[in-house]
Amino acid sequence: MKQKKSKYENINLEGQEKKTSLILNNREKDFLDEIEDGIKPLVKACIDKYIDTYSSCEGHIYDTREEHSPQITIVIEKKT
Repeated sequence: MKQKKSKYENINLEGQEKKTSLILNNREKDFLDEIEDGIKPLVKACIDKYIDTYSSCEGHIYDTREEHSPQITIVIEKKT
C-alpha cells in the first residue's frame, strides 16, 4: 500500500482525516488496496464493467459530526 489508513478509515498520504490522497487509476498494480472498504464494491463493479475509475472515498463522519459524502471518480470517453 502506497498510502496510510486513518482511524476514520480514510486512505491518504498521511493517514489522517481530511488529508491529500494520491490520484490513482484502476490500471495501477494493487489499485484496490488503495480504495476504502466502504466504496470498494462499487469501484470493483465499475472496473468489471470496463469503466475507468480513479481514487474514491467511502464518505466519513468525524468526531465533530462533520460528514463527508461518498465519491467515486470515473472517466467517460466521448464518442464523436
